[in-house]
Amino acid sequence: MTTPSAEPGGASATSSPPGGQTPSVSPSRSSLPSAALGAVQAALAGEHAAAWAYAVVAARAPRSLTARALSDLGAHRLARDALEDLLVGRGAVPVAAQPGYQVPASSAAALAVGVEERLAAVYLDLVPVAPDTPLLRLAAAGVRDCAVRAARWRGASVAFPGR
Repeated sequence: MTTPSAEPGGASATSSPPGGQTPSVSPSRSSLPSAALGAVQAALAGEHAAAWAYAVVAARAPRSLTARALSDLGAHRLARDALEDLLVGRGAVPVAAQPGYQVPASSAAALAVGVEERLAAVYLDLVPVAPDTPLLRLAAAGVRDCAVRAARWRGASVAFPGR
């Protein structure tokens, strides 16, 4: 049995949302267009994976960086909860977290940067399909927040986060 990657959109992910799950809702029940629903579900699946990965980051981090890792874990949990609330509010059934994820054998910082870069790309995929301003703002905030966290872990920013 293969365990999904804890890195959103990671190498083990296919065209379906991270973790290999597909949205578990009939499009007729959701007020979101199909493409937007898939993109929001992918962001939620990515946040599930990011929360899992950040627990590992916190365990691997030097003591001086544990507080940062736990803060970032909290941020991903809040984002996950907000996405779940959004989906339920729009008549969709949120994709569930996997029971476990594969985590690459890397340093805490490298794992955190990888998670943030991949999750920024997932949020960026929501931008062109967002049917309204609130979802567009959510996507933009997701990309921004991932870019900021990645820059803190990397020690530098990149020109185009998520690409």
